[in-house]
Amino acid sequence: MYLYTTFIEMIWPYDDRGRLVGEDVCEPDPDKAQIVKLDPPDVLTTAEARRLLDSFDQAASGIRRKTHGADKNGGLAPPAAGPPMNRCREIIWR
Repeated sequence: MYLYTTFIEMIWPYDDRGRLVGEDVCEPDPDKAQIVKLDPPDVLTTAEARRLLDSFDQAASGIRRKTHGADKNGGLAPPAAGPPMNRCREIIWR
């Protein structure tokens, strides 16, 4: 497993009515990015992550129910997964 560290720029253009119309995400200087090989003991397995997240989710779900009301899923819906990040990409919504 490797850790990729870099600087990114994000720009969110708005139209004249203040509505979000797109997203620009760029890696301006990929030559300055760092790639580090991680030691296996420093990497969580999916089973370890699930165990940790389950305990966090149980605690957080009570807070969400108190502050936002519970729905059939027990709280807020998770965010939808977006497209994979490329070196530079632009998304326009219409």
